[in-house]
Amino acid sequence: MNYEISRTYSIKKGILVPYIMSTHPVMVDYRLPFENMIAVGNYSWSSSEINAMHFPFTGKRRIRSTMTLVLFDEYMESKEVIRALNEMKLRAARLPEFLAFGARYPDLQNKFPIVGLGSVWKDPYDRGRVPILWNDFQQRHLDLGWFDYPWAKYYCFAAVYKRLRRRVLL
Repeated sequence: MNYEISRTYSIKKGILVPYIMSTHPVMVDYRLPFENMIAVGNYSWSSSEINAMHFPFTGKRRIRSTMTLVLFDEYMESKEVIRALNEMKLRAARLPEFLAFGARYPDLQNKFPIVGLGSVWKDPYDRGRVPILWNDFQQRHLDLGWFDYPWAKYYCFAAVYKRLRRRVLL
């Protein structure tokens, strides 16, 4: 695990805001059926709304990648987080990457909630929902958060570098 403490511009206020980043190698196996991707995470509870119908994806390979967790020191809306990640040459993690990360590093969600903004499902009321890893008295949960609500200071955001920083394994 590699940590970097840095500063970036606040999108809302135009001032420097500290953020903390940590990097974590992860193997994403797109060959696994969707249900198995969730089962490998061994969650105490997972939302039934996180399924292949609501979060479709394609892929037939195993890919090595590096997940970067970013923690901002302010309340931010999802679009602001995505803009800030973009400025850092990152993109929000998509659900298969997010699930592989949750399975590989189960204890991290006991320290802080982790959000994957790269996959958004529109619920029947047209509200955006995104996957989130969190805990409740050491019970690990895979749940959905609201895309349109602001995130508190203690939420981490899962991201990967935009440049191809992964190796395809057959």
